[in-house]
Order: sequence, then structure tokens, then C-alpha cells
Amino acid sequence: MKTAVATVLTAVSFCTASLHGQTVDHCLEVLRLSRTTLQSAMSRNQLVNILTSFCAEHQRSDSRSSGLDLSALGLDTSGGDANAIAMKYCSGERNELRNQFDFQQYLDELDPGAHASYQACEAARTDDVEFQMSTPLTRNVLELFVFHSTTVPHSTAEMSWSASAPVKCNWDGSADEDAEASRRRTLDALERTRLRCTREDFAREPIHEPDFVNVIRNGGHATISIRWPKYSRDNVPVPRISEFARRLDIHERIAAAVTRALDALSGEMVRECRVCFREVEGSSRCDGARNACSGWSKPGNAGAWSQPFPGDNAPRAGACQYQWRLECK
Repeated sequence: MKTAVATVLTAVSFCTASLHGQTVDHCLEVLRLSRTTLQSAMSRNQLVNILTSFCAEHQRSDSRSSGLDLSALGLDTSGGDANAIAMKYCSGERNELRNQFDFQQYLDELDPGAHASYQACEAARTDDVEFQMSTPLTRNVLELFVFHSTTVPHSTAEMSWSASAPVKCNWDGSADEDAEASRRRTLDALERTRLRCTREDFAREPIHEPDFVNVIRNGGHATISIRWPKYSRDNVPVPRISEFARRLDIHERIAAAVTRALDALSGEMVRECRVCFREVEGSSRCDGARNACSGWSKPGNAGAWSQPFPGDNAPRAGACQYQWRLECK
């Protein structure tokens, strides 16, 4: 028996289609269509306070000694020095915050499974089976076309599906059944069929776990697994929302630390200080600076490492945790 090739396809990815014997290459589209852009207004009030304080302090102090690095907040500092920050975010002789400051943050990512999805798409072709998502995925419906691309007379391909518990599928509009026979569909040469999957509203379910639909050629060597994330009522994948909320929480906590550090800049210049961050040992999935410090700046009081945040006293599997402290010399 040939070794099974099981690969996860992302929810926004198309695989491949061959219709009426003519190959249409959608495999390369996997890489492009799996790029997701998410936009959100990010902690406007907190950033206003931080940057207003910075602009006011920049006016009062020697700009060369105001070296707080705001890059941890996701801001474009154009080099990171105080003058560049002030030029971009402060305006006028009073160095107040620009009225038209753009607080929108964009996260543009290539799904980590995109390359594997492309490989799975190509591998299926060697088994004379090609796939195409018929429509974009939605909250409750997933449709997939399966095409048996061989031209060999009397050749058949037996396909079957499996799915996570909330999902029900059927071939070409047949009744939803759980019987094993209803999960199989035999395709003749150059025959195409549609697999339609549905699921009920998941309001009472854990919304962070994606569903899945597997499509297999029985006796073949390609298995395609399509991850089907939960969606918000606005048809936004819940994992993307959760990931953005996690990053926003980290940024807000770092912003609070920077605010406290900025408060220290208003004192008499007797020492130089900096804010340092470090990733807690054993944590993971951290974004932004790792084990990094800002530039040396104006006076403050050195302190011990803070409690880990986002707030747990000990790292959890799959969680990101940072500590910060103010160092002075």
C-alpha cells in the first residue's frame, strides 16, 4: 500500500481544478489566497496618552537623550531615535500629537500551512484526482468539487469523506446520512462530483477549535484535510480574531510599561535609564521584541523584573509571557 500523504489545507485556500479535461492550475493560488490582512483600531486612547507624553517630553528635553524605543508598540519609528519619532508623530512648535494620526494597524500574514497546502494539491494530481473549492468558505457551508482527471477508459476512483462531529457532508445533494456507504462515491474517468458540507450554529460550542473535512481516494496515496475554522457572524475566521486579540493584549501591556518609563523621564537628569523586556523561559508564540531593551534615556528608578504578563504566574503551553523592568545607570 502506498504511503498516505496527509496535509492540511487552510480555510481560505483553493486547491486545483480540472474541468472537462482541461487543467486549470489553482495550486499556486494557495500561496496568494492564504495571505490574510486584518485591520483594527489599536488601543487608541492608550497610544494617544503615550505619544502625547512623548511629544511633550521631547520639547522639554535634549532629544538625543530621549531614546525610548516605541517599536514594541508596532509603530513605525523610522529608525527608532527620538527625533525621527517626533517628526513622524508630533507636529507644530508645541510638539503636540498630530490630529490626523493613523491609528489603524494591519496584520498581513501568510498562513504557515500554505506551502504544505500547495504540496498536497500537487500530490493529488499524481493520483488523477483534483480539487477545487466551489465557493469561499462561510460559517455554515463548505463545498468542494472533486474531479477524476484520468482519460483511461473504464478507470474509476472511489472517494470517501470524513469530518469532525458537528459537520455533515453529502455527495451531489444526496441525503445526509452517517452510514459508511453514503460516505463513498465512485467516479468514472473525467467525471466530476461535488461534496457539500454543513454545520449548525456553534454558539454553545468552544469556538476556538476548528472543524475539519477529509477527502480521500480509497486505495490511493493522497489525503486532503481541509481545516474549517469557526467564523464570527461577520464571516471573519475566529482564530484570526483570537490571534489579533492576543497580540493586542501583549501590545497594551507593553504600552503600560512604556508609559511608566516615560513618567520617569520628567525627573532631574542624574542618571540614564532604559526599559527592558524578556520572554519568560518556557513560554512561546511571542510577538515583537524578544529579550530587548530600549535606548538609554532620562532618569528613573531601577526595579525588579515584573510578574509575567499576560498575567499568569507561570508559563502555560502555547502562551506568550513577557516580563519588563526599568534599568538605570
